[in-house]
Amino acid sequence: MKFLLLVALLFGVASAQFGFFRRSPQNRFNNNFVRGGRVPVDQRLGNSEYHFSWLYAGPNAKWEWPGAVSYCRSLGREWAPISITSRAENDLAVNAISRGRVDYIWTGGHIRNGRWSWLHGDPFVDIGAWSRTGGFRRPQPDNREGNESCLSILNHIYPQDTITWHDVGCSHRKPTICERRI
Repeated sequence: MKFLLLVALLFGVASAQFGFFRRSPQNRFNNNFVRGGRVPVDQRLGNSEYHFSWLYAGPNAKWEWPGAVSYCRSLGREWAPISITSRAENDLAVNAISRGRVDYIWTGGHIRNGRWSWLHGDPFVDIGAWSRTGGFRRPQPDNREGNESCLSILNHIYPQDTITWHDVGCSHRKPTICERRI
């Protein structure tokens, strides 16, 4: 009996180490879904479709903000990191982050000409999703690092924080939620 348990344990370790039983291709980054013209859509809301990068590029795939923009654009020119223009859309992002157990994501929010804007071109409206506490326990946005010009959603990173918006330096590495208007 002990011998069988030992064999099963060793087989399990070898399988994990050498990938004998990999997840299905839909859960691993594969440019074939882009070349085939069919981008996996994880959720829909109103006139938008959403693609969660961590489900396809892998849980460890993270990019600086320009790289997250490039990842979304690689899905097709109409794709970009999410522009959050309503509480319902913010709830969609918060729920995806929570369900996916993702620590943080990039959005399409960035400072342009001294003002916050969205890559999709939508007006930037403060929907009350900024964190009230950050690295120095100050309300966001706080430009704490002096170059925080990209908008990220962080998942309980700071004490007494929830899943909220933070201004972050664009060189940090994070996954993203891509959005396409339909």
